[in-house]
Amino acid sequence: LERTDNDNTILGAGAEKKAKASILYEIAKTQSLAGENDNAISSLEQAASLESQIGSRLKLDVEKYGFFKEIKNNERILKLFR
Repeated sequence: LERTDNDNTILGAGAEKKAKASILYEIAKTQSLAGENDNAISSLEQAASLESQIGSRLKLDVEKYGFFKEIKNNERILKLFR
């Protein structure tokens, strides 16, 4: 994740932020599956701060695919849906 800060192959700050958000989101999925719920929530919040579409992606993954079962009703997660 830190390498995206210095990666000259990503074009523009917007693409860089989107790439970071996507990586953080996938890390959050792994953390959630491993039972690291606080870390998963933090990763999701970081991802959402970088990419506005994370909330809709999260909602889809929760409702349609069953990801984030342990944390889906957490107030911090519900804020990301909005």
